[in-house]
Amino acid sequence: MLINLFYEHLNQQVFTQSPSYTLINLMSDTAGQLGFWIGLSFVGFLEICLVSVLILCVLLAASDAFDCHQVHNKIDLLNSSFTDYGDRSESCPAGDTTCVTLNGTYNNQNLLIKGCWTDFVSLNISAYIMGFTACSSSKQPFSHPNSKPPYNVDVYCCTKDNCNLSTILVANLLLIIVSVAVQIVNAC
Repeated sequence: MLINLFYEHLNQQVFTQSPSYTLINLMSDTAGQLGFWIGLSFVGFLEICLVSVLILCVLLAASDAFDCHQVHNKIDLLNSSFTDYGDRSESCPAGDTTCVTLNGTYNNQNLLIKGCWTDFVSLNISAYIMGFTACSSSKQPFSHPNSKPPYNVDVYCCTKDNCNLSTILVANLLLIIVSVAVQIVNAC
């Protein structure tokens, strides 16, 4: 008796098992996530340090001496021997607790002078602006359109540290506030 066996199909199937997520993949993903989060943490840490230093600088800028912002912009219009310079903080001499801001036009050109009262006295500003001999906490207008040279200026005096605010200081404070707000938004 003879038996013939035939395969219905000559195909062979081999089943193997292999992990879909290997140890190498796990290590790569873990290192990538750690790098991402530690990197973000480091950048955030640096931003917090920067903001802290900026705030500390602003707070430490207030010293025991009475300070005013000092600006001479086009002061040579009054006297050619006077020198212009940009915004800077100035410690007033002992006993001087008044900051002055003079802003307007002199001889049809913009004029800005900021500083301590003693600066205005030493520069003899009253010789150039008729009637300006004393300070008031309210804005004082001085206008002489028919004088030679014509002028129209406002003078404001204040008696607090750095009360004749600088536009630079306002911009720096605005940047600090924006930076802190960004930090708060990033933290949420």
